[in-house]
Amino acid sequence: MSHKPLKTTFRFPLLLGITALLLTSLLLFQGWLNTPLADAQGNPPDPARALSPNLVAPEFRPGIYVFYDWANVDPNSAPITGGHLAFNWNQIEVAPGQYDWSTVDRWLAREAASNKPAALGFLSYNARCCGGDAVPHFLYDQYPDMRVICEDSWSIPKYWSDSYLAELEKFISAAGARFDGDPRISFVEINVGFYGETKPADRVHHDCLANAGLTSDLWVTTVNKIVDIHRRAFTKTPLVLQYAPFFESMKERRAFTDYAASLGVGLKHNGLVPDTDAAVIDRPNYSLNGAGQYDPMLKWWQKVIIGWESYEAQYLTGLTNTMWGVYSGLDKHADYFVFSRDLVTKPDREKILRFALAHLGKTIENSPSAWVAMRETEYSWYPQYGNYDFFMVQNDDAPGGRTAPMWNVSSYPEGRYTRRTDIATGNPFMYFDIEDGYLFDTRERVRLNITYYDKGTDSFEVRYDAWSDPNKLAGVVRKTNTGTWKTVSWVLTDARFGNRQPGGGDHPGSDFHINALNDGDEIIHLVQVERLDLPAAPAPTATPTLPPPTPSWTREPDGVRHRITYRQGVNGYQGATDTYIDQWSSNTNFGNAQVLRSRSSKPQRALIQFQGIGLPVNATLDRAYLQIYSLSRSNDANFYTRAFDMNTPWNATQATWYKATASGNWQRAGLGEGQDYVVPYVDFTFEHSGVGRWVQLDVTTAVRRWLQNPTSNHGLLIDIYSTADVAVDFASSDYPDA
Repeated sequence: MSHKPLKTTFRFPLLLGITALLLTSLLLFQGWLNTPLADAQGNPPDPARALSPNLVAPEFRPGIYVFYDWANVDPNSAPITGGHLAFNWNQIEVAPGQYDWSTVDRWLAREAASNKPAALGFLSYNARCCGGDAVPHFLYDQYPDMRVICEDSWSIPKYWSDSYLAELEKFISAAGARFDGDPRISFVEINVGFYGETKPADRVHHDCLANAGLTSDLWVTTVNKIVDIHRRAFTKTPLVLQYAPFFESMKERRAFTDYAASLGVGLKHNGLVPDTDAAVIDRPNYSLNGAGQYDPMLKWWQKVIIGWESYEAQYLTGLTNTMWGVYSGLDKHADYFVFSRDLVTKPDREKILRFALAHLGKTIENSPSAWVAMRETEYSWYPQYGNYDFFMVQNDDAPGGRTAPMWNVSSYPEGRYTRRTDIATGNPFMYFDIEDGYLFDTRERVRLNITYYDKGTDSFEVRYDAWSDPNKLAGVVRKTNTGTWKTVSWVLTDARFGNRQPGGGDHPGSDFHINALNDGDEIIHLVQVERLDLPAAPAPTATPTLPPPTPSWTREPDGVRHRITYRQGVNGYQGATDTYIDQWSSNTNFGNAQVLRSRSSKPQRALIQFQGIGLPVNATLDRAYLQIYSLSRSNDANFYTRAFDMNTPWNATQATWYKATASGNWQRAGLGEGQDYVVPYVDFTFEHSGVGRWVQLDVTTAVRRWLQNPTSNHGLLIDIYSTADVAVDFASSDYPDA
């Protein structure tokens, strides 16, 4: 697939809620004068988009994306590229035609702050196990025909109804108006059936939907209409259809993937496994020909983006399954893997996941290597037969080169599937042919790697097509009977790879071969040819960061939405005070300290207060954010930063572990939960990578109360929560670097 990265000419907008340095409370308000509160699509006015009308598609950023990345996994601590999240429709459309995108915005901002591109989707239905119907309930009140009620009183969207399709288009159009061309987003998942996939509901409700009028043909028509809705809304950001399941027949899969891919929509399968049935149906005149799970990818991978989704708990459990799942996914020339957090953060997966990162999204022109993972299926009903490979094949049709499949050779992952030479039947060779588009009549240096099972003390040799000799010896390997898998490598400076060794079938010539030398068979796991002179890939473009807002309050261009920024020392504002209390220095006040320290085991707790805040006349509060900058932490433990609304008045220059002011104590030493501060918390954010970044907390609830009753403003407790004991230092208002 010839991916051409798109140049980004995006002019960075001011994102609501992102600020510059030090302690900041950002207030956004609506209702200035009498200007309308929504645009033609029902969106609340958005100055970020008003300032940047010419958003363009993001650069192509293939890789591994963390499934439901609420925790914002650190790309420096795991082999990942970006994050993924899907949002429920009913969490965004809060009233007919009115949309609250704040959750999406905050998540995108967090991903971007970690230099992670994002993949996202919007959901109407989450299956019976996990939340069910996600269509806003008020739409059902307005359009009862938008849903089906089953015998068990279970509600399912009536996807094919005109009302549903019309309301979905309004919602997706609003999403496109806000996010299409956002350079932080790599791709958007199309919202079809349950979990956004091409199945309307759980199998248990099949008859219910059929009785309501849904047929196989109608489902295909409906899926195609929903694809069109998304294409109209997203003309710049790539789309993917999550295509694997169906309603009644696998034929549906062939129909809607052909339709989507012919329009440039990518294909994403949400069940990557090492091996399976119903994968490749290559039988002319059979009604299901081309309708297997992998058939759409094998047909369209050179034209559209390809993605996979998988999880540690369900499909890729353990290193063995992960390894062979990765090989399978790459075999279909995937651009994206969306993997669960528990999978990508396991240390034993790092090597195979970095192998995946090196090959995801690579073309025959720029792949760092070509390889073959030797295997054979154990399934029987239209599985994928043969090896998993990448721009290189192992040719069983070459004379003397027919191999024998093996399974569960040793307890190591490499031996779960493998192949061996078969000397007993006159087949001591394994032949390999590199795709001519990758290497042919080359002058490049390459590294040839062969991973073999070290059992026995016999030898094998490897010969390759060199410029001086089509059968040149690369080297001889004598095994040492360790019962482990070993890799041998040779750097070849004179390889020609001109197909001058024996071949057969679809590959009449080969480029190199293994010879078992008739003294014992060779069991091979992986054969790889690396290009050593391939130009280094350019570093990925940083996910755009956003500039600091203008200090003080600024009237935005649309005249409806405005911001006020309160920051100590800016435009004369001096209302911010802060301190922390310390059980180990219980009588000491830290009001002049340069840091605010908070510890998860609670002996240190930080306090922040902003006084003198307010709104212009006739304005109403939309959102309020607090941002504080994390400087350091005591160890590498993950932690949450939480904000609690304070009940007890306190003085930053007088507060200690016991005292809130010089003349008054806390309700309980060190702050009483539910007494000195309100529970539950106002907001929290999870920090995996930890420090050296802004922490943003949505404090709208607290600020709204303060605005209604200024005497209730006693500031915020900044609390650290962790399963470990970790202390975090934030920059205080006295920190020297402004």
